Amino acid sequence: TMAARVDPAHVARLAEELRQAVDEQVNRVAQLRRARSEYAQLGHTLRELPRRVEHEVMVPLCKVACIQGRLYHTNEIMVLLGDNHFALRSASQAADVSERRLRVVDKELAAAEGELEQLETRLEHAQEVLRLAEQAAAEEVVDIREPYHDEAPEPTDLAGPVSKVQLDDTARSKSVTFDPQSAQMPAAVAEHVTGPSAAPERPPA
Repeated sequence: TMAARVDPAHVARLAEELRQAVDEQVNRVAQLRRARSEYAQLGHTLRELPRRVEHEVMVPLCKVACIQGRLYHTNEIMVLLGDNHFALRSASQAADVSERRLRVVDKELAAAEGELEQLETRLEHAQEVLRLAEQAAAEEVVDIREPYHDEAPEPTDLAGPVSKVQLDDTARSKSVTFDPQSAQMPAAVAEHVTGPSAAPERPPA
């Protein structure tokens, strides 16, 4: 199967990269949604401002303090053109600018949501492949079998210690092992100790 041929470590690294990409894309989508909401609220405010000559508002002094004030010249709006440049526009013109920017944000938001959906699909697929790969690796059992031979232990000689006698045989040395407590002596030892043994004479026929 495919999962059996895939290294789980590689799939895990790919899944982690996709998870990070999904998190970044989620943040981008959230920012675009906030921008869309702000532009929508701004357009509504710009449509309402010219209906009255002045408005009572709370003027912010800092992040936590406001004072009560009045808003005049409600049909004169400074519109940000970009790069810290502003232009004086009417409330109606400023509302049109806000609507155009809102349409741009809608397109970017739709593209970002589509990309987010693709990333989530790829992440789900990678997680499924990782699950199958880990399952296949866990189920892969190597059965090692070796032949077992029940060999009997070598017999130990309890009669006594084993001695070695070094024999000189003209051209070379011979090492003969024998048991001094044994009743029989090896022929090679007996030959050097007692001399060559005479062959028994055959009785005359």
